[in-house]
Amino acid sequence: VVRLNPTADNIAFFQGSGLDPVGQVIQTNVPYFNLDSRESAGIDISIAYDLETNRYGSFTFGLDAAKLTKTFQTSAGPADFINAQNNPLVQVVAGGDLIEQDQRPEWKGSGYVRWNSEKFGAGMFVNYVGEFNDTGVISDTTGAFWRVDSWTTVNLNGEYHFSMGNFEDSSVRIGINNLFDEDPPLADENLNYLASMHNPIGQYAYINLTLGLGN
Repeated sequence: VVRLNPTADNIAFFQGSGLDPVGQVIQTNVPYFNLDSRESAGIDISIAYDLETNRYGSFTFGLDAAKLTKTFQTSAGPADFINAQNNPLVQVVAGGDLIEQDQRPEWKGSGYVRWNSEKFGAGMFVNYVGEFNDTGVISDTTGAFWRVDSWTTVNLNGEYHFSMGNFEDSSVRIGINNLFDEDPPLADENLNYLASMHNPIGQYAYINLTLGLGN
């Protein structure tokens, strides 16, 4: 603790207390010590498959998923003491199993399918973020944390490739992102959602035109 020298008012305040007068606190130096340990483990899954057909064109499938199997934090003494008071409205999450706690969903994943033929193409992309607890908010009188819902979005697109005339090697793509207009789940943040996990972009359509050189 860094203090200013005692002023006349400080000295008068301490008079008769038997304590040495001290000045106003201007700075505290409290170094951070990480005295606890955390163990984390998970499984990553990635699958890709290409299928070529003579009649229906080519198909591409893909799946990426991550499962959190363990996130265990040893608990600090003060947190144990606070939680031991058995007040459901005052909880400190400083240890124990942290799966589905504060931006740690058990599951996250995405998948896609793509079809292409000589002139046409289409695709779908799906993204998923699992549910988890927001430990900054107590949702009811039982002391349960606020539950941030799972979130799934779907993107679709289709395209056409020109193969003759002045537009040869050109293409046009039409798509819709966030097909079902899914809002980000409610969380205790300034913007009411977790920007690191979700986004507020609703349903929107787009057109991309790519021009080739032609003949």
